[in-house]
Order: sequence, then C-alpha cells, then structure tokens
Amino acid sequence: MPWRSAEFPAEETSLERDLRFSQKPGWREGWYGRCKPRFLRTQVDHFFGWPWGYVICRTAYAHTSDEEWAAAISKLDRYIYWAIDKVPSNFPDEPNLDGLIREGYRNVIIDDSELAGAPVAAVRKRYHRWCHYYNMQTDGSHGVVRFDFCIALDDRSVQSILTSAEPEEAGKIGYVNVIDSIFDPDDEENDTGQYYDGCLRVYLDKLFMFALYCEDNTPRELGWGECGLNLPDKVVVTDGYSTEIQDKDMFQISPWSIVRDDLSATTISCHGIPSDLLRSV
Repeated sequence: MPWRSAEFPAEETSLERDLRFSQKPGWREGWYGRCKPRFLRTQVDHFFGWPWGYVICRTAYAHTSDEEWAAAISKLDRYIYWAIDKVPSNFPDEPNLDGLIREGYRNVIIDDSELAGAPVAAVRKRYHRWCHYYNMQTDGSHGVVRFDFCIALDDRSVQSILTSAEPEEAGKIGYVNVIDSIFDPDDEENDTGQYYDGCLRVYLDKLFMFALYCEDNTPRELGWGECGLNLPDKVVVTDGYSTEIQDKDMFQISPWSIVRDDLSATTISCHGIPSDLLRSV
C-alpha cells in the first residue's frame, strides 16, 4: 500500500523537513527520554528509515497455509497498533505522535518458498541480501529496526500468534523470532553461550517497544547470549530493554493476571501442527 502523509510532502527535501521538524515544540529540543519523538527523529533522519517497520521472512510453509499466514500477519499488525497507543508520553508537553507513527508503519514481507524451514543462518543471509540490494550496510549501526534486525516466522511461531488472544483481551500471547543482523557464529571473539545463534524471542505485545529501543542500540547492550545459553533448550527473550532466558518449549505466555479459561492447552486449535512443535502451550 502506498504511504502518504501531509507531514511528508513529496516536494519537500529532507533538509527542509528536518528544519521544519526542529521547529515543532517537543519534536527536537529536549528529546532525551521522550520515546516517541526520539523514535520519529531517528527513523526520519535515516535513509529508508521512514516509513518504519520490520523485514519479516516467512519460513512457515510445511504446516501453515497462505490464509493462516495472512491471519498471523494481520494479528501481528493489530498488536503493533495497540502498543503504539499504549506506550505513554514521558512529559506533559510531549506531542502526540501516535497517529503519524501508526500511519508510517509498513513491513517488508519476504515470502519465498525457498526459505521453507530455513535455519537462522540462511534467513540472516537472505536478509543481508535484501539490505545490500538497497545499499544498506549490515553492520548493526543504523539504530533503525528494519536494517538491524529481521523477523523470522516459522510454523511454530505462526501458530503461537494465531492462537493468541486479541490485544487488550486477557489470555495468552505468542512470539516472533528476531534475528540479529550482525551476529557471526564463526567470529573467534564471540563470548556468547555455546547455543546462542543470534536468534531472540520477542512477544507480540513487546514488538513496538523493541523497535523503540533499537534506535540507540540498547538491545545489544543487554549481553544477549551471555546469560546462560550453554543449554540447548533455552532461548533469549527480550523487549529491547530487559532480557531473560526462557525454555524453548514455551509456546505462549500470559502477561495478564487473568487468563481466559478457553485458552487452556486442551482447547487451543493447533491446525494440524505436530505435537512436538507445541509442547508447552
């Protein structure tokens, strides 16, 4: 879908827009700690940074229909839109940028059956190829989530999304796999855990938060892979601000205190997914 906004007229140069934005109260001066103004500033200032969004690579083909794929992407989008509205302003005079950030949200979808069941390294290689096509370096220095990380959706993560509660409903929610663009498993200087492969888990309700914190490279300062990934059954879980280690078997989590009874393990529809993909619903 083409993206248009009155805040980004086609005839305006980037320098003219930068000057105009700098004159808007709260958009530039004193932006430290103002998450959304800072996010907008980082994205807009970066080449190809706006519209903003993720690169999403589909590896789910064996047990995921095209209809299920579309439904999962739609629910992921709903969580992003919900989270934009939920992230609070930090200061009373902070401008309301929710509408503009919602309007500028656009993902890039790589839907290629050659990636069916692809491992992390193969997805990262394909993502690098996409970045290089647009002359973007994959050195992790952008602070723009589209060029520093990609999302890989396999059959298991797609099903965890499909069986998630809707935003603001009490219930369990699923996750996506996020791949760090700069991780090199063959780098001799890696001091990460033996089983860390540069793949992290981010839950649906934290995807916008992850993008917010990407701008200052906060996520990589968390020491991913250094906190216990010496066991093959563990995975790093992050929101971009904090990190924990979780069992890989975890299928969904419940961030709410009340969980709907109809989302118990015995009633979730798994659409034919083998049971070994869904061991901890």
